[in-house]
Amino acid sequence: MRKNEEYTGTVLRLGSNGEGILKEGDVTVFVPYALPEEKIRYLVLKEKGNVAYGKLLETIAPAEERVRPKCPYFGKCGGCQLQHYKYQWQLRAKRKTVEDCLSKIAFLSVKPGQTICSEEEYGYRNKLQLPVREKKDGSAAVGFFAPNSHRVIEAEDCAIQPDWCKHVISVLKTYLDRYRVPAYNEETHSGLIRHLVVRGVENDLLITIVGNGKTLPHSDELISLLKEEFSAFSLFY
Repeated sequence: MRKNEEYTGTVLRLGSNGEGILKEGDVTVFVPYALPEEKIRYLVLKEKGNVAYGKLLETIAPAEERVRPKCPYFGKCGGCQLQHYKYQWQLRAKRKTVEDCLSKIAFLSVKPGQTICSEEEYGYRNKLQLPVREKKDGSAAVGFFAPNSHRVIEAEDCAIQPDWCKHVISVLKTYLDRYRVPAYNEETHSGLIRHLVVRGVENDLLITIVGNGKTLPHSDELISLLKEEFSAFSLFY
């Protein structure tokens, strides 16, 4: 098996991070977004000894459990790994991950109970963390990190966050653009706004700005924008 070469194979199972696992001779291959029993075509990105990592190029024979992801950023954003898998099978996969950890790491033969699922398949989270980074043109990128990187995938919303998520993103972008507040630059360690973190409990929102400095310019204006957008919520800053 060689780097930058294409292969075909059938996925055997899922790994602990939701990636498909295949065998090519004595090499174990990890391919994100591939599902068990699927025949796929993939490109080898990295190989070392008897382990390789690939990129999914084509699903030749899709699994019956494969579904269309609801989120338009799925596969680009690193927040979700299994939106292309039917929800009940996601729960089974998570249960199997716990069982494998207990057997392979702790050497315990334990059968975990059924996975306790959320009442809602989407919109169930109560914490939002938005990284903010400076783009080449000096404007701010607001969204979520790409898989295994600090590159921000710009987003308008998130399918697993509550409805207030898209409004928070809109307010933050308005504040950054209107008052020309600089976003953080990881290369130069300059700029101010690094993250916005929101925790929601019923009708209460706790909003935190993580910055690269001690003062927040135009903070009163930001609070006014938030109050205007979230008049039905109790806001804590």
